[in-house]
Amino acid sequence: MKNRIRAHYHWVIAAIALSMVFIHSGAANNISSLFTLPVTKALGITRAEYSFAFTANSVAAMFSSFLSGIVFNKLGFRKASALGLLAAASGYFLLAVSQSYWMMFPACALLGASLGMCGTAGVTRVVGDWVIRHRGVVMGAITASSGIGGSVVCILQTLVMENLSWRIALGATAAVLVLLAIISFCFTRSSPSDMQLKPLGDGEEVVGKRRRISERAHPGLDFARLKKRPSFYLMILCIFLSCFPHYSAFNVIVPHLVDCGLSSVEASSVQSIYLLLLTATKFLAGVFSDRFTPYRVQIVCLATAVLSLVLMPFIKGAGFALFVLIIYSVATPVATIMVPLLGFSLFGYKAQQNYSGIFISASYVASLAASPLTNILHQVFGSYRIPFFISAGIASLALVLFIVLHRLTEQDRALEQEE
Repeated sequence: MKNRIRAHYHWVIAAIALSMVFIHSGAANNISSLFTLPVTKALGITRAEYSFAFTANSVAAMFSSFLSGIVFNKLGFRKASALGLLAAASGYFLLAVSQSYWMMFPACALLGASLGMCGTAGVTRVVGDWVIRHRGVVMGAITASSGIGGSVVCILQTLVMENLSWRIALGATAAVLVLLAIISFCFTRSSPSDMQLKPLGDGEEVVGKRRRISERAHPGLDFARLKKRPSFYLMILCIFLSCFPHYSAFNVIVPHLVDCGLSSVEASSVQSIYLLLLTATKFLAGVFSDRFTPYRVQIVCLATAVLSLVLMPFIKGAGFALFVLIIYSVATPVATIMVPLLGFSLFGYKAQQNYSGIFISASYVASLAASPLTNILHQVFGSYRIPFFISAGIASLALVLFIVLHRLTEQDRALEQEE
């Protein structure tokens, strides 16, 4: 029995990673909206001040993702993930006991710091080390669980808030994360070699309906050589350019729909449907990446981004708004699951522990830049039409540059094979 469990330990690791994202990211999805009113009332601050405190979250997330490779190399995923969960628990606990506005900043910084170990960077590391076959499906299921987790955690936190208090709701979240940290530390292993295993599917031959392939891991160049290649820096630029249009629209959907004539209720309802669709599109992006390669999926995502951003200024009525956001939902995986999947596919596993955090931090930089710039342009032009057209142009540029990037990485792979 123990040998059978050991042979399939890849799925135990995947289940723990999914649980981590379900709870950790699920709670993170709610913190900046669900607790806005009770926290601002209790601390006597404005909503703008509350939102400003979360810049500490974004900045810490950017740096922690950038440095995640160093952390994972020093500690291994087992210790790093447990440390990240404890950092998140500490952040929620500080928020729960905060009596002044300034206590929010270290609390939010701890929440942001945890993302480098428990967010996309951490998931990328563990999936990259443990899974080759079905990598897209596993990544899709794990990243999609954040949306479902957000809904479940939201319901539970709301029940606690209504029956007890918002402080107890945050404290309970901290307690659950501590429990998850203990479980992760006890049952997770940093790499397959710790259990004398190979990554799932490494070297196995798979017979399909149309083709026979060998699922052997693509090693790629080591980081010392990779960082000398133009493709590495072009990838960072491509991630920024592809994520910027996503965040420019994602953060202003409701106010734009209201500007287009929808009522607040209609705008919120359309956005809710869109958010539900994100769970499906993340998972399907992983499935289709396994079937058609991440590069082809990324091209489709960026093409739909251009189309939806061009259509957004012409929205009239809830029906057309929903149609446009359905198209837009197909594009949104560019800022989540596609970043790590493209890294695996284009650059291999040798430098994965180094490049993953850098690529993910580029998406956080895009997030930090997109929202304020979009709102500044809205203030200048009086609507989101011009910002959306600019974002469509940026997405078009990203699409072209990804084609160039694919050619460059093919040349890198040819160089690798010659050696």
